[in-house]
Amino acid sequence: MDKNINEFVQRIQSCYVCENGIQIMVPHRVDNPISILNSDGFVYYSSPNSGSYINKYLSDPRRKQFPYSDIPTHIEGGIFNKIERINQILDFNRAYIVICDTCVFEQFAIKDGDEALLVVKSFLLRDNDKKTMVLNSKEFEDLWKSANLGVFNPIGSKLVGITLPINDCVLNWYKQQLINETDRNDGSSYFYKAISRMTIDDVPRDENIRVCNGAVLVSSNNNSGKNEIDNIKYIGVGFMGPESYETNIYEWPVSLYDLDYAKYLEQHSCEITPEPKGLTRRRKIK
Repeated sequence: MDKNINEFVQRIQSCYVCENGIQIMVPHRVDNPISILNSDGFVYYSSPNSGSYINKYLSDPRRKQFPYSDIPTHIEGGIFNKIERINQILDFNRAYIVICDTCVFEQFAIKDGDEALLVVKSFLLRDNDKKTMVLNSKEFEDLWKSANLGVFNPIGSKLVGITLPINDCVLNWYKQQLINETDRNDGSSYFYKAISRMTIDDVPRDENIRVCNGAVLVSSNNNSGKNEIDNIKYIGVGFMGPESYETNIYEWPVSLYDLDYAKYLEQHSCEITPEPKGLTRRRKIK
């Protein structure tokens, strides 16, 4: 097992298995954002502050085969520690990425007779795995645009506030800071005019301006005729000049597991889904 990656296997009982996929529950903290993606894009997205909501489980006809399909969202826990468990259907032999609660992990389901194995791989931030690079503006923009499935906050929501060209984004941010400061001090029109004439070369290099403290970039690629998620990057970026963006990069490859390796993992770390039974705390959400 890669020391930078945690992998474990959950055996899925036959009642949660259909011909081409499985039903699972994905937990996350109530009222926190969460993103679940495959190579086609979102299968689930919830960001309470933005009001955005996507749940393809609700329109998937396969869900009628499974227990609790009429209760797709379960709420558990006490007042200060509520956990939401989201029913989702995962296709076999396809990578799914979950981003929530500052965690990023892959889920990959493999059929095993009338049961299935679900491999869950958590991606970890290790100092030995970090690469630090100084990128010019075009290199940074190419890196940003390579995330064709999206750029996310580690808490699970889509990242907003960073636009391209990146130099314009930094300049506009810096101008707004100066305008806010001028407003607080009842500045004269002279200062506002001076701010409006500023260029990217006027942005100081020594103020440790952070473009972003943390962003998760998810990309897919066509591999042997099949489009799959193939790469995840976690980056932090600081402005050192219009052609100098100090970028810390953690890069995580996405795995396409086979049954033999999943069974090998099962011998070392495995959980088994329980048989369906009555839920003690539940709420029909959707």
